[in-house]
This record gives sequence, C-alpha cells and structure tokens, in this order.
Amino acid sequence: MGRRRLRRRPSRRVPNLGPPGTPGPFAFADGNRLERAIHAGGFRDVTIEAIIRPIPIGNDVDDVTDFITSLPESQRLFAGKPEENVAAAVDALREGFAPYAGPDVVAIDESAWLAAARR
Repeated sequence: MGRRRLRRRPSRRVPNLGPPGTPGPFAFADGNRLERAIHAGGFRDVTIEAIIRPIPIGNDVDDVTDFITSLPESQRLFAGKPEENVAAAVDALREGFAPYAGPDVVAIDESAWLAAARR
C-alpha cells in the first residue's frame, strides 16, 4: 500500500478549541493533562504511551471526500453557503488528502494514548 505519513501543514484557519483545560474532542491531546486526571481519580504508577498507527480512511481521494461531505456535521457547515464556497471547500479536501493516497488506499496517521495505572 502506498501510505504516506500525515505531516502537519500550516492551516489558513485554525478552529477555536477554547482555552486550555476545557472539555472538548481534543481535551486529552495533552498527555500531561490525562496523567493528572488519572492521578486525581486515585490511581498511582501511571504510565502513558502514545500510539500512532496509519489508518485507512478510503479507497481513493474521491471516496474520502464523498464520505466527509456526507457527514451531518459537514452538511450543517455547508447548509445555506454559496455554491462556490462549498465547491472550494470540497476541492480543498481533495487537495489535502491527495498526498496520502496510494494505489489502493488513502491512509493517515491516527493517535491515541495507552494508559495504565494501579489503585
């Protein structure tokens, strides 16, 4: 499979994730915060390991783009927007995922924390 690692590229728009320490989908992106939460739960001997693995997200760029644009979240973002803006967003998705497309898969890295602790 022709996989390429996802590289951080500067974004023209950065979403507002709220102030540090607030709840949300990226609340535990900081491993130190996760460790503090586990300790606060009464656990000790905490170990945290970052797990990063490639994950296939589609057969080709069109497959990935079709999936993302079909999501309810995407539909809400696109609702009522000018057609040229939606088309530009879809083109940007295609362009953004193109470097991660191999002959039979589009794969990007996913990450998670593997945490262990004792009571």
